[in-house]
Amino acid sequence: MTSLSHHYYSHHRTFEQSLDVVYPTVAFAGPPLPLVVLVVGSGWLGHRFFVYAGTSWWNSSAPKTIASLGAVCVCVRHRGAFPPVSVPTLVVLATIAGLVSLFQVGLAWPSVALASAVFAIMWLLWSAAAQGSATYEEMLEDVATALVWVRDNRAALPAHGPQLIFGGYSSGGHVAIGLLNRPDVLTAHGLPSCVSELCDGVLLVSGVLATRPAAATTSPRWFTDFWNRFVWGPASGRLPSPIHELECNAQWRQASAVPPHLLVGCAKEVFGWDVANVYFCSQAYASVLKNKGSPVRYVEIDSNHWSVLNSKALCQALRLELRTNGWPDRDKIRSHNRKAS
Repeated sequence: MTSLSHHYYSHHRTFEQSLDVVYPTVAFAGPPLPLVVLVVGSGWLGHRFFVYAGTSWWNSSAPKTIASLGAVCVCVRHRGAFPPVSVPTLVVLATIAGLVSLFQVGLAWPSVALASAVFAIMWLLWSAAAQGSATYEEMLEDVATALVWVRDNRAALPAHGPQLIFGGYSSGGHVAIGLLNRPDVLTAHGLPSCVSELCDGVLLVSGVLATRPAAATTSPRWFTDFWNRFVWGPASGRLPSPIHELECNAQWRQASAVPPHLLVGCAKEVFGWDVANVYFCSQAYASVLKNKGSPVRYVEIDSNHWSVLNSKALCQALRLELRTNGWPDRDKIRSHNRKAS
């Protein structure tokens, strides 16, 4: 059994800049588990209430799964990028409007009046949603502010373990890693710039860890390139690619500055369709960390990106790592012993 409390981490008190604390309501035997802070996904579109309402069944699944194991999970939302009305957007809206009207008139020719009305409504809603959309930097600012809230309110949270695990899933994993790669943003918020001082472990569940191919691949790029451009517009070319930043970020070259990582990948990302595999490269990301001498575990489970968060396989994998294997403490001890020898 789990319960949830909702909090705002910004003085603006908007739904996007809020978080949920999900915690178990029954006692668990054994040592207390770490506090887990996860950034939720949604393709970088952010979490305005009407957007989150459509994905809440998915985004809330991981925190509930973690809480069911006896850990407290803080589920962090952030402002998002929302594509402005553009020619590609108008084409998408017109297509949807045409299909809706087509089915409404009994699979005959689409009604011009109905299609026009649907298009106008969608255009107005889309334009409203695009107002005040966030930049990538603002997403990092939001998550850093949420971490400050966690630090300042941790004593009041129903979490007893001294460790803190930080990470995310889907695009939330991309934003989380992006923040860890930005010591300037962390320092500006009064947080430790060294990742190993900020958290005791990094958990990434089917995270977006590349925005361009990490190696020679046969995976098509049309979908990922389209989505990047669709969501970010001209800024898509400047969107960081975490696996590539592993090679150039000086902090990640020092194994002592990198806490243990647990990367959970899926056997079949996106239902097995080879259209977004460029994004999901957990195994390759783990290999790069391992080659740098950093403590890392890669766990592949028999699931896919869209059903992994509430899957029994994820629950079993996290139970094994957190409770049975004692992650991240055991990995930290092993890493320390290797360096000492």
